[in-house]
Amino acid sequence: MASRGDQPAQEPGTYTPQQMTALQALCERNVSNEHLHQAALYVSSLLNSAGIVHALMGGWSLHLRGSARRTVDIDFACGCNMNDLKIALKGQPKVLWPAGPTSGVARIFTQVEDQNMPEMWVEVDLLLSGAFGLVSVDEFPSIIELIPYQDVNFPVLNIERIMKTKLEAYRQRHTAKDFEDLIFLIQRYYTEIYEVRSALDFNHRQAFYNAYASRNGPQRAARVKHTLGLAG
Repeated sequence: MASRGDQPAQEPGTYTPQQMTALQALCERNVSNEHLHQAALYVSSLLNSAGIVHALMGGWSLHLRGSARRTVDIDFACGCNMNDLKIALKGQPKVLWPAGPTSGVARIFTQVEDQNMPEMWVEVDLLLSGAFGLVSVDEFPSIIELIPYQDVNFPVLNIERIMKTKLEAYRQRHTAKDFEDLIFLIQRYYTEIYEVRSALDFNHRQAFYNAYASRNGPQRAARVKHTLGLAG
């Protein structure tokens, strides 16, 4: 009989919070763009096999668009519920699923190994429909476009949706990476952003502009102000 202090055995193919911290530290130090590319390919193939509509978002999706900011993980938006995701991914030989409960976001690690690079467990965060401002399952295909990268067409969130998620993230977190991502998007896609400006939350636009203007001055911020459709 097990004693009261005994812990249940860890299920194979899962990770604990302590193991997550160690895996994230390894990614932070050692992950390469090729690791990230292979991880995105593998997880996308699993989602496709399960019939789950999905799109890259976050830093890696902006890398595909030309951003130079370093990122160390992959983010997918998924048009499904958690049970669908669990069926598609948990138990796959190169996937570690969280040992504890999950809600809204599933954080997995996928093994990337190749003779040309060291083995790495890459972090992949999967956000579900309806979470963090993402649209419902039925609407999901309308927010996706394809970006070619290394002879593969990857699904990514379209400009309107990635701006919505990035503006909301910056309003909530005020991180340097979100700020840098928004500058990249506005500089690269100012025409497209101006065309969808009215669909972006006014308070989120204003908050980012205020931060940008405080750092750069109103004269240098004039183009940002115009692109975001802020009068005055």
